[in-house]
Amino acid sequence: MIQSAQSAKSAVNLRSRIELLQKRPGFNLANLASHTNLAHSTLRNLMTATGGQRETPNVVRELTPVLDRLERGEIFLIGPAGNNAIAIQQEEPRPARVKKIGKHYSTDLYREVLSTLDYCWDNASLGCFAAPSQTGKSHGVRAWKQAHPKTDVTVIEFQEFSIGNKCDFMQRLGNALLGPNSPRGGTISAGKTFDAVVDHLRAEPGLLIFDQCEAVRVSVFQVIRQLWDAVESAGTGMCLFGTPLLWSKLQRSKAQALETLTRRICPWRVRGGISLGEMEQIVAHEGITDIDQPAMKKLWELIDGPYQGGCTGLLMHAVQLLKAKAEKGKTIGESTITKMAAFLAGIRIE
Repeated sequence: MIQSAQSAKSAVNLRSRIELLQKRPGFNLANLASHTNLAHSTLRNLMTATGGQRETPNVVRELTPVLDRLERGEIFLIGPAGNNAIAIQQEEPRPARVKKIGKHYSTDLYREVLSTLDYCWDNASLGCFAAPSQTGKSHGVRAWKQAHPKTDVTVIEFQEFSIGNKCDFMQRLGNALLGPNSPRGGTISAGKTFDAVVDHLRAEPGLLIFDQCEAVRVSVFQVIRQLWDAVESAGTGMCLFGTPLLWSKLQRSKAQALETLTRRICPWRVRGGISLGEMEQIVAHEGITDIDQPAMKKLWELIDGPYQGGCTGLLMHAVQLLKAKAEKGKTIGESTITKMAAFLAGIRIE
């Protein structure tokens, strides 16, 4: 009887943890099941409390380590359900090392952006860096540009008009590289612009950085691949930035053009945002010390939950609100973080 009560309590705990994780975009039970030895139906039964008690100990053993790593930001799930779900696993956990640089913080992700761009430039390589949005990728790119003032660095940020229109993409790239010398004429000049860009990069190799690539369509990726083939030998490097959906798109697509592009990519860097340890260091560095451990845990649920892996941008908004509370001499508890979650992210943390 005691064992049955303990099993029921464990099942309730698992359900509450999974319900929090289900607030993450793209997370579902099929994704979770594909990274355990459990069937999708077993997890459905667990969430609806219809599973047999005999199955609960095995479910606890299978799910607990996976949920632990998901909650710590060491692993997160992306991609479609079932066998095509993808687990992005961080490197072995290391002691958090956080340093403030201006208004931003140097985190593991920031340092990995710098090292990836170093590799792409030094080796004239085509790289891919994928991490959730608002985790500091753009800050790393700006810092690399500032540290290499003699390097010709061009950043193209995709938006709705250029993600699927190869002519618009070439016009924007031509304007960025060639300025007033870029061929004019819209669609009919796209080929001339491509040739002019190739000639420029062969004569003056640089580093091309393409941002927000997760929504880019196959035809535009095909142009990027052809451009890379034309300028690689001259010493130009490229790097594609986006959310982890970019990695999923390139690795899982059956389109021949994407497969051809994917084979040329090296290095790959796919990761989550800041870690729990980094978040705690940032909070302490900002002078917020009167916060208890349960409140810190709730803050991590806010930062990690809806953004899959630690959203630096959301954390800094939260820090400003917490500093205002601290300046008034108020202790920061769980209720403070719960209210903050609804205000900052529109989510509810129990």
